Amino acid sequence: MPLNLQLHGEGASALRMFLATHLDAKQLNRPDVKKMLNEKENTLTSRELRQVSSLLSELRASDPSIPTLISLLRQGRGIQTRVIATYQEEDEEDKEKRIKYLAKRRQKLLRLDEEMRYGSMVRNVKTQSVDTELAHHQTSVRQHLSIGANMVMARVTAFIAVYFVARNITENETTRIVAGLGGAIVMMVIEMVLFIARAAKFESIEQEQKKHKSVF
Repeated sequence: MPLNLQLHGEGASALRMFLATHLDAKQLNRPDVKKMLNEKENTLTSRELRQVSSLLSELRASDPSIPTLISLLRQGRGIQTRVIATYQEEDEEDKEKRIKYLAKRRQKLLRLDEEMRYGSMVRNVKTQSVDTELAHHQTSVRQHLSIGANMVMARVTAFIAVYFVARNITENETTRIVAGLGGAIVMMVIEMVLFIARAAKFESIEQEQKKHKSVF
């Protein structure tokens, strides 16, 4: 609950009377001045006091003989200061300024929050240069080509080995070729099993690393 500082006493009423008789028509037609002068109570809020001080400064700039704010407030029984805990109503301009400030503040906080989140996400990420990534890619390609070549050579070797073994068993050329193809097929199955087991092992290792070392 905000605190509202008020000046209470006959000096406030005398100040209003003085302004009502000395301000020009242009100043008297201002909405804020009208509202302040139409108040019947012998009180001045802090906002009205600032407004009165500004008006008196304008009057004294053109006529130095105008009494000061202190001398006007001391007229009659003077004034007393009191503090009242009230909700001060904001005008439309103040509300608009406050809304714009809060919106700007909120955007700034959201941007800071996003930057902090992004920083925490990439804190443990190791940056790699283009040359390093290219070298890693080339190494991976060579590994895959090597595995493919080994699989092909293993089948050819199995075919040749079984074919020559079959020459000592049978004289039928067709049987030899079929035996060689059978050996190649068996070797293909063995290579597939080994490849799948190797891929599963690498996947298991990668998952374990993700569990123990998270970027968050």
